[in-house]
Amino acid sequence: MRIEKILEKYAIKAGLCAQRMQKRGLKRTDKGGGDFATAADYRSEEILLKGFMRELPGIPVVSEEQKLPTIVPRTCIVCDPIDGTII
Repeated sequence: MRIEKILEKYAIKAGLCAQRMQKRGLKRTDKGGGDFATAADYRSEEILLKGFMRELPGIPVVSEEQKLPTIVPRTCIVCDPIDGTII
């Protein structure tokens, strides 16, 4: 499967999951500096990371909710999970 299709597949899965979770209501978790996250943010990121690691092994993923590496790999997937899970 082409990389674009893999990325799209997991983006759709993560987005649908966040939509379902949003309907139940979400609490904010303060990350500091005026930034926050919700359970939907963390769950959608988990779906993306697990899917990418399974289908694109060997390609590092740098994601918003992870502890960021000191040096970002030259070749990697940069992932900013679904935002806007609070209305």
